[in-house]
Amino acid sequence: LMRNLGSEYLVWDKVATIRFLKPGREMLYAHFTLTDAELDGLRNELETASAAERTYTIDLVNAEGVVHATLEKTIHVRQKTNRERERVDAPEEAAVVRSAVPSAPPA
Repeated sequence: LMRNLGSEYLVWDKVATIRFLKPGREMLYAHFTLTDAELDGLRNELETASAAERTYTIDLVNAEGVVHATLEKTIHVRQKTNRERERVDAPEEAAVVRSAVPSAPPA
């Protein structure tokens, strides 16, 4: 959704549920369909609203099309603020490496 709307929008997963129907012992696939009308409607709604939410239902299927699980996702969408549009991450921030393992005490 974020790629289709463009870089001026933020898209977050807000809620997700999954219903397992069969064990997934093989590669499973998800197919997403977003129409131009749906994307245009969302953009138009965000011209006057601060945010919008959409709920999508997606089936996880095997190569033969057999449904193994059904997901329901609620997506939160909003336009980026001017500050978010102008923000550029500093190169030194990207180089910071964080470790979950504490370092050894100084000798």
